Amino acid sequence: MLPAVGHSRPGRASSKSDQCPFCHRKRKQIQRAMLTAAKLVEPALDEFYATLSSEQKARFNTLQQVASP
Repeated sequence: MLPAVGHSRPGRASSKSDQCPFCHRKRKQIQRAMLTAAKLVEPALDEFYATLSSEQKARFNTLQQVASP
């Protein structure tokens, strides 16, 4: 089957979710919810991070690198 032509990004086949307005709105809603959640926990995480020693901060920072794809 040939990939759909239209709004797809170069090098990426279009999927049905790319063409579905409902799916696009849902994806945007999820992104907004994730951003809101991140902003909600950021102050508490900053307070926690401030209590860590230099060694603990170094270990914490490596956790972030390991978790990223």
